[in-house]
Amino acid sequence: MRIKSLSFDMDTAGLPINEVNQLYQNFWVNKKYDWWYEVLPDDIVVDIGAGIGMFSAKALDAGAKKVYMIEPNRRLLKAAIKNVSDYIMDTDDSPVVPINAVMGKTDIHRGNIYKSTVYNDEEVEDVKLMTLTEFVGKYDLAHIDFMKIDAEGAELDFLIDHLDYFSAHVRHAAINVHIDTLPVTYERFWNFRHKFIKPFHDTNRLRFMDESLREKVFSETPLRLLPKESMIYITNY
Repeated sequence: MRIKSLSFDMDTAGLPINEVNQLYQNFWVNKKYDWWYEVLPDDIVVDIGAGIGMFSAKALDAGAKKVYMIEPNRRLLKAAIKNVSDYIMDTDDSPVVPINAVMGKTDIHRGNIYKSTVYNDEEVEDVKLMTLTEFVGKYDLAHIDFMKIDAEGAELDFLIDHLDYFSAHVRHAAINVHIDTLPVTYERFWNFRHKFIKPFHDTNRLRFMDESLREKVFSETPLRLLPKESMIYITNY
């Protein structure tokens, strides 16, 4: 019987204790990525901002058919590969596709990833910048069952251009929205809110773990009064 990859024995790649505690909270306490929907057997999963691979491990444990782990930090990605190695070894068709890249549109997204000391790599300037269009085209993804996004603010920009793809080809998305990382202006947040998430809100496909956040997000609340990061969930099933 295969050991579950998501466990307390995972390699944390030298992350500080506060980061490890946050991961514990996210995956064992509040389960923030799969609060509304869980990965099902044979799902196609995209993990943007995979870190040490905890969400990817959970998806594989649930029977995902293919998991694309996208992580810009090589140290963390190597740990992620190690943490899901039971699913890679002794198989002719690995269900895991590790990708060392920043998901975004411009170099500002690449630079922002490495502001924290957690993301210190020597290869900062070399990490590949990949748009969502390039990713979907390269791997010929006609549909995605579950997309988890934790892109440190880049989501405010790169998702705007992909409303049609999300509406037609992504069954579920769990998106961690950051307003404390990139230089986030009200205009940038307004564009993200109205051009990307409002169409899902208007068609009852947008979920909030805390419903009081919905009113704040769609009001004229100043950015400084909004949570520095919060989860939104998009459902198309």
